[in-house]
Amino acid sequence: MDGNTTPEVMAKEVSALNTFWLIQYLTDRHPSLDLQGMLDRLAKMFPCYVENLQSGVVEPVRLYHLQNPRYWFSHNFVKAFHDLILEQVPDPRLGYKIGSTLHKTQPVIRTTLGMALLGGHRVAMKISQEAAKYNRTKEYQIRKLEKGFVEIRIVHNPGIVINEFTMQWNAGCFAAYAKLAGANDITVDAICVDSGPTHSDEDKRSIWDFQIRYQEPNLLIRLG
Repeated sequence: MDGNTTPEVMAKEVSALNTFWLIQYLTDRHPSLDLQGMLDRLAKMFPCYVENLQSGVVEPVRLYHLQNPRYWFSHNFVKAFHDLILEQVPDPRLGYKIGSTLHKTQPVIRTTLGMALLGGHRVAMKISQEAAKYNRTKEYQIRKLEKGFVEIRIVHNPGIVINEFTMQWNAGCFAAYAKLAGANDITVDAICVDSGPTHSDEDKRSIWDFQIRYQEPNLLIRLG
């Protein structure tokens, strides 16, 4: 690369609100992980640059970028980071465990204040709307809504390659939002409708359904 050429920044597809809690969780639960070392490995696989929000300088992604909810990263970068994490922590439920505790992070709490005062249908809408704010690679559809049951479909953009960790993360996030809404006894089942592309140049869409079962608190029953 020419020394005078500014590197191209990655696409802004996934909010660092997702990586903010990911890093915090892993630091607390798996302190031996070399997270910066993983980022260094990714930098050798493909370009990983962002624009510094204060200086405007284009620079390689560092750990502090992932801990600042104002940054955005490409889907490919986040997916590759997830793959490296699973390589070091081979727990098939890790994504769910992290996502389901997302409700403990202050940025999410601030965006969902008052959710427990909404009725059942509006809670489902709010969950979809909040999730969609932080990822630009997919759309959310509420397919079914019954007492104590919501089915949400995620349809990814063409060419978006997903992995099991990411889908488990989504399931966990739905559980976390349900907790913020005041629900109890929450279970979330992730069902693959179409696995989608295996390469980003394929014009296919990955489609997953998430069936959320829960016990409504008295307030939701009254206002639903």
